[in-house]
Amino acid sequence: MTLNIILLIVSFVLLYYGAKWLIVGASAIATSLNISKVVIGITLVAFGTSAPELFVNLIAAYRGHSGIALSNISGSNLANICIAYGFCVFFGKLIIDKKEFGLDFIYFCAAPLIILFFLLIYPGGSVPLWGAVIFIVLMILYIMSIKNRLYEESEQIEKPVNNTLKGTLIFLAGVTALYFSGEMIIYSATKISTALGISETVIALTVIALGTSLPEITASLVAVRRGETAIAAGNVIGSNIFNVFLVLGGSLIASRGALVADKIITIDYAVVSVLSIFLVITLLVQPKIGRLRASLLIGVYCAYMLTRVLFLN
Repeated sequence: MTLNIILLIVSFVLLYYGAKWLIVGASAIATSLNISKVVIGITLVAFGTSAPELFVNLIAAYRGHSGIALSNISGSNLANICIAYGFCVFFGKLIIDKKEFGLDFIYFCAAPLIILFFLLIYPGGSVPLWGAVIFIVLMILYIMSIKNRLYEESEQIEKPVNNTLKGTLIFLAGVTALYFSGEMIIYSATKISTALGISETVIALTVIALGTSLPEITASLVAVRRGETAIAAGNVIGSNIFNVFLVLGGSLIASRGALVADKIITIDYAVVSVLSIFLVITLLVQPKIGRLRASLLIGVYCAYMLTRVLFLN
């Protein structure tokens, strides 16, 4: 039990550095190839912060742990909404301009609702394999919309330094670290859940989800401390969108079949859906998130996690 907890902690550290190396390596490659900085931002940053969830989910789904795959996404999105935004307010000002995030708000609310729709109407309470087509297509359309809105022609003042080889090595190191950390997280989490007599989904919703959300939370906190509120806001919104359409779409493909959920997981996605819609509605009324709303988000997260562990295990 103790060794598995230590292994889980070490896995999260390796997961963090794996995501960091992946971003650094990919950025070096992109810069060497003279790729637009805008394209780098809308692809590498969004993918980089969602990389921990992606790798953990791919491994979990491939090995048949549907509960872990689904709960990791719902738990990560809950942590992003409640913890990332909540803490940002206490470390700086967080103003989310509705004019900048129109389409993003739609995707942000639609993402958990689509999963909830599948879980409620599909036989056995599951997300079918063919749903991957819907998620991937919507992900592609979203990326295309970002490029159309934000595309700027990059101006290269001087020939960039060729760091392609170095960037490739760092990128591969990041991918390797993410893979092995994902394997260790799934292994240690299942052992801990067995030892404690609680379900894998609870471990995934709480411990694993919070661990894989650390890049998003950290990035948002750093951004808001530097006064980059748009980056802090966009990071969470974009990550939640990627977590559903990219991560879940990939998980369905890796699982080679439907991802089956129980009624409690369906409740998790209902909570995520309600909180997503609540956040967007309140932002349309008042773009600045005050401490009262931040405290409410943090309180709801803590209360739901406690209820989930004690009564909905």
